[in-house]
Amino acid sequence: MSKEALKWVIFIVLILFQWYILGSWIYREEQTILSGQFIKIPCQQVDPKDPFRGTYLQINPIPAQFEFTDSLQYSTNQFIWINYEPDSADIYRFHSVQPDSETPLLPVYIRARIQYIYPLHPDSLFTAGIEYPFTHLYVNEKAAPQLVEQYNKALSDTTVSVYAGVYVLKGKTALAGLWVNNLKLE
Repeated sequence: MSKEALKWVIFIVLILFQWYILGSWIYREEQTILSGQFIKIPCQQVDPKDPFRGTYLQINPIPAQFEFTDSLQYSTNQFIWINYEPDSADIYRFHSVQPDSETPLLPVYIRARIQYIYPLHPDSLFTAGIEYPFTHLYVNEKAAPQLVEQYNKALSDTTVSVYAGVYVLKGKTALAGLWVNNLKLE
């Protein structure tokens, strides 16, 4: 095979590999949406703008952190299962956290990562921050000011509930949007 033909073969293989990676990512996301269970989980806090990524709503699901007593049970950057139980209709509430090496306790669970661990009381109680696989909901630039205002108002009003709508399938997630009470922010 000539050098020119070899270059073309390598070029085509690289292109096909890129398409394979992109296609498999899209396929997994679509499978999560089509086969996953739709749940809504409570949220808090907002950060309305990042000049490098566009306008988005910061999603901060509850819980943002959890406490534990055994210092060897969890470590920074460790993957965990966050188990959710049904509260009403499609709204789910936090139930428990466990290492992802164990079988999830409940049928609805999300795979997340531990961001940090701080000791609250030396040798007795620790708190760990949770990094969810979804943190931003990007919104249309024209609709952004109105959505940000609605979202901020809802988060500061204790009579209003804010939820992240998520499709969940075997720990994987696909974000569907944000809801204020029963209305989707659009």
